[in-house]
Amino acid sequence: MTFRDPKFFLIVLIAFILGSMFAHTQFAYDSDFGLTNMILSIEASTASAVLMMVAERTAAQQDEMARVQREQLATLIEMAQLSRQSLQDQVDLLREIRANDQMLLEFIRGQK
Repeated sequence: MTFRDPKFFLIVLIAFILGSMFAHTQFAYDSDFGLTNMILSIEASTASAVLMMVAERTAAQQDEMARVQREQLATLIEMAQLSRQSLQDQVDLLREIRANDQMLLEFIRGQK
């Protein structure tokens, strides 16, 4: 992956192409550019394989993150439902207290 660092890889690629062009014009190296073409094709195939591996790894990480987020959301929903139930219980209790207070007030008024 260090070799695949964009800046480093671009420098190596440019150096290879320039060296190949220089050797081609000065020493008649690879007169039909077949070897250079094959080397660049191999490099492109290797780059594609590396990109696929990185894409698969990224997809796996995204799947894991989505699973964790689903679990977190489920926990938050459960907590919200428990909080709602607790608040409803408090409302019910306050209504009961109010009803008892109303009955007590009516009793006290009836005593006078």
